[in-house]
Amino acid sequence: MSNIKQHFMAKLQNTTDHKTNSTHSVASLTTQWGTINRETVKFVGSLAKIEAKNERGTTAHNKIEKAKELFKEIHGSIFQFEHCWKILKDFPK
Repeated sequence: MSNIKQHFMAKLQNTTDHKTNSTHSVASLTTQWGTINRETVKFVGSLAKIEAKNERGTTAHNKIEKAKELFKEIHGSIFQFEHCWKILKDFPK
C-alpha cells in the first residue's frame, strides 16, 4: 500500500471514528479507495481546467465550485468526495 493511501486511510478512519463512532474497518475503507481515487483524479482534472482559465478575481472557493459544476457537466454526476480531496490535495501523485 502506498504511503499516500496509508496516510489517507488512517486519517479517514480516524475522522470517521470520531465523528460518528463508526466501526468502519480499514478493509472497508480500502475497498472504497479505487472509487475515491478515480473520482478525485477526475475532479483534479476539472479543477485544473478552471485554474488554467486564470480568471481575475476568482477566489479559491469559487474555483472549487466551478470545478464541481464542470465535473457534473463532463461526467454527468456530482463530485461526492470533496472531503477526501481536501485530504489528498496536499500529497504528490
